[in-house]
Amino acid sequence: MMDDLPLLEVVDLSVTFSSREGEVFAVDKVSFSLFPNEVLGVVGESGSGKSVTSLSILRVLPASSRIANGSIFFRDEGRTIELANVDSESEPVRSVRGRRISMIFQEPMSAFSPLHTIGNQIGEAIALHNLPPGLSRSQRKLEVRKQTIDLLASVGMPTPEQLIDSYPHELSGGMRQRALIAMGLACHPSILIADEPTTALDVTLQSQVIALLSRLRSEQEMSIIFITHNLGVIAEIADRVLVMYLGREMETASVDDLFHNPKHPYTRALIRSMPTIAGTLDTLIPIEGTVPSPNNLPTGCRFQTRCPERVDGLCNVHEPVSIEIEPGHRVACFLSGSPVPQGGTND
Repeated sequence: MMDDLPLLEVVDLSVTFSSREGEVFAVDKVSFSLFPNEVLGVVGESGSGKSVTSLSILRVLPASSRIANGSIFFRDEGRTIELANVDSESEPVRSVRGRRISMIFQEPMSAFSPLHTIGNQIGEAIALHNLPPGLSRSQRKLEVRKQTIDLLASVGMPTPEQLIDSYPHELSGGMRQRALIAMGLACHPSILIADEPTTALDVTLQSQVIALLSRLRSEQEMSIIFITHNLGVIAEIADRVLVMYLGREMETASVDDLFHNPKHPYTRALIRSMPTIAGTLDTLIPIEGTVPSPNNLPTGCRFQTRCPERVDGLCNVHEPVSIEIEPGHRVACFLSGSPVPQGGTND
């Protein structure tokens, strides 16, 4: 059962990028919570704002972007830290980033430097945050190596005493992914953000990574934000799911409710487009059209240009707000009860 207070609370988060056409909203008024020992799945097509949301939490956004609005509250070790409205290099942010909130980035080959061994790169965070005071230089070196080997062993790396001195290109894709997970766990974070950690892996390795993260979550009582476009992976690992489209929240629900009682047309379209090995052999139903450019957002609902259930004069005029239709189940859709604004467009 989830604690009453969330570990992480994102409120009305908006993130913009500078472009020749002006500021573009990559994330627009997104709110969600993450509770202790919970896995929150964040799903949506490319360009939905999933990764930008996670980079905002760690305050490692590109220089061309900024948090335009909203708050990010992190509750840990008896205090509440607001991360959105302070300098990204301030003490509160630096005390959290990498130590209490860590991230597994996409593409292990680009996340690791090719010039250093995986042991050296994992050991940097340990040396910075995780050593007892008073050690000599040689003692620090030995302790970092010991902790790094233990980490590699904990993520299932065979012969970690040898692989610690390997360079990233000397490891298979699955071993690089495990090493990247070990680096994310170096300081025993309260929250691990996993950004598409299974995308470049075959289905066997995907299953191993999911099982590994599930085991580590249980052993370390850690919360996970799991970002992916793969609903099949979400069904295996997540407790709750946030569905995003073009920077907006479309639906948030428990994983059971999302798959058995989806309310938003976009969520239903994503589920219909999933292949299945059970039941009759049916033709996949793709989502028609493509995701519009953030530089040229449609009026009304973001999804209305592709929605088979669109109501003309409503969905293409007004933008629905997310409302709670059942305990823990939020939807941004007029067909599910979002209030219709009185006058105006694209509210």
